Amino acid sequence: MNLEQAAENVINYVDELISQPARYKLVLIVGQDETTRSAVIGEVTRRAAYPVLDVGIELSRELMLIPEARRPLKASSVFKALVGKCPQSSAVVVDNIGLLFDTSLQLSPLDLMEDVSRATPLVVSWPGAVTFHGDGTVHTLSHANPDNDEYRIYSHVQTAAVVNLDAEGAQ
Repeated sequence: MNLEQAAENVINYVDELISQPARYKLVLIVGQDETTRSAVIGEVTRRAAYPVLDVGIELSRELMLIPEARRPLKASSVFKALVGKCPQSSAVVVDNIGLLFDTSLQLSPLDLMEDVSRATPLVVSWPGAVTFHGDGTVHTLSHANPDNDEYRIYSHVQTAAVVNLDAEGAQ
C-alpha cells in the first residue's frame, strides 16, 4: 500500500467514525517498519491537521514526576489526561507507543486505546503485525517478537479500522 492511499484510508475511516455511532473510534496503522508508519502519520496530519501525541516523550515526562512504585497505578490516567489535553479536532494521532508496552507499567495498551477511543477518536501507529479472518475482521494483533519481554498478542480487537502497511489492502 502506498503512502497516499494509506493516508487517504485513515482519513476516510476517521470521517466514517465521526458520522456514525460506534462504540470504539479507533483506527490502527499497523506495520513493522517505523519509517513507513511515520511517513503515513506525517501525510495524515498534513492533510487532516489532527494533533499528534508522542507518547514516548509526553508520557515519560509525566511519569518521571511519579514515584516508580506508583507508576503502574497512574500510567493509564496520565495517558488519558494527555489525550484530553490535545487540541480539539476530529481525531488525535497517537505515535511512539512503545512505552505503553513497558512491563513495569502493567498496562494492556490495546485495551487502553479502545477505552480512550470511546470519547476521542484515535489514530494509532501500531508497531507490529495483524492477521485477519476470512470475513475481514481482525484475527490477531501483535506487538514485538515472541522472545521479547514486551511481546503482546491480542485476539479481542475492537477497532473500527486497520490500515495494514505490510499488505496491499486495508480492513
